[in-house]
Amino acid sequence: MFQNVTKTSLVKGTAFLTVLVAAVALDLSRQGMFGFVLTGIPLWCFGVLASAGGILFFLGPMLFGSDSTQSLPATKTGDLLFLYLRPFELDARSFVQLMVGASTGVVVYMGLLKGIWWPLTFVPFIINVNKEQNFRDVFTAFGKFITFGNPHEWLQPIGASRVYAQDDWRREVTHFMPLARVVIIRPGESESIRWEIEQLRELVDPEHIVFYLQFRGWKKRKERAYQSFRSHLQLHVPTKLPKQLGRARFLIFDHSWHPHFVEEANRPSQLVHQLFSRSGDITRDNLRPLLKALDLSLPDQSKNLGNNLMTVGLWLVALFSSGLVFLSVSIATIRIIAAISRFF
Repeated sequence: MFQNVTKTSLVKGTAFLTVLVAAVALDLSRQGMFGFVLTGIPLWCFGVLASAGGILFFLGPMLFGSDSTQSLPATKTGDLLFLYLRPFELDARSFVQLMVGASTGVVVYMGLLKGIWWPLTFVPFIINVNKEQNFRDVFTAFGKFITFGNPHEWLQPIGASRVYAQDDWRREVTHFMPLARVVIIRPGESESIRWEIEQLRELVDPEHIVFYLQFRGWKKRKERAYQSFRSHLQLHVPTKLPKQLGRARFLIFDHSWHPHFVEEANRPSQLVHQLFSRSGDITRDNLRPLLKALDLSLPDQSKNLGNNLMTVGLWLVALFSSGLVFLSVSIATIRIIAAISRFF
């Protein structure tokens, strides 16, 4: 019965139960049940307990990620390997993911636990802050999805299986690049990611390259980042990119290095369309245009309007919950600042 239980699943299960206990206890302290009312415990304690559970839910995979490895063997016949290259500074979002987990305590303490509001307690558990997690959910349906981990990190970001190069990381990169069915690169300004881009022409066929062009910052910063990436790429591969990026988020090439831009299917009208989609899975449906361009086909699932409505509705609730948590934290911050200003 417990042979497939891992440390990660055990920690996540414990975290889930911790949040559930906090929510139930808070409800008992306010309303009671079957004549029993929980008294003597400050209400804020339940919020703290729920926050601890929410943090633990994401901390478990970061500490005990079962996919973490020193190195991965060559893929078996028929296995597909997907390699993700990104700047290491993006891994700092692990802290943001822990803060999302902590927001569970805010939802619990706000008391939105009556009837239809109960599911909101666990909405932070499905919120991802890093695109790497979405890539993992999709590409692991085809094979292995790996990336290189920072040798000095002590928390493994949730996402791809980590390869930790012990000696020469450049040698490890050049080993895995030719093996990959697709190499996904998120450009950045670090010297390591620039070096990896420079190796593409010699090691990877152009049809197997994907650039994820999601640059950080405001509009002008994004434009500068794209122009820097465009200039650097055109120095090392025989291609010409447009001066403006537009809405496209993915850049792919044909065998002659002619560029093609692919958008995500994430517009509101497309979200509504997903109610009647083949999968009802928003993450997968968003990336279907890219998968089609790469000649990768996810297995179709039977249409089930009920499941699709539940999936899309859950994501809409997650969006609403995120906004509600942000508003609550903002109001609390303003009140704290106002109280401090009156004190001084």
